[in-house]
Amino acid sequence: ENLRRFRQADEGGYNHTWALFNLAEAKLALGKGAEAETLFGQASELGRGRWGANDVRFKTLARYISQARAAASK
Repeated sequence: ENLRRFRQADEGGYNHTWALFNLAEAKLALGKGAEAETLFGQASELGRGRWGANDVRFKTLARYISQARAAASK
């Protein structure tokens, strides 16, 4: 429901991007790795497209995605 609201109010924006990331983390915690990877990919695409690959916001997002993946593999 929250993701739907972000799509309506903030399509592709900062909050939408981070909502995708947060949902992906939750999916990882539930053992739904494939779903999490899809969401991580969507968040990454939005961030790169909106901010650019060299922007600190995108780099932060990419770092958090890497950390979440590493933590889930332990």
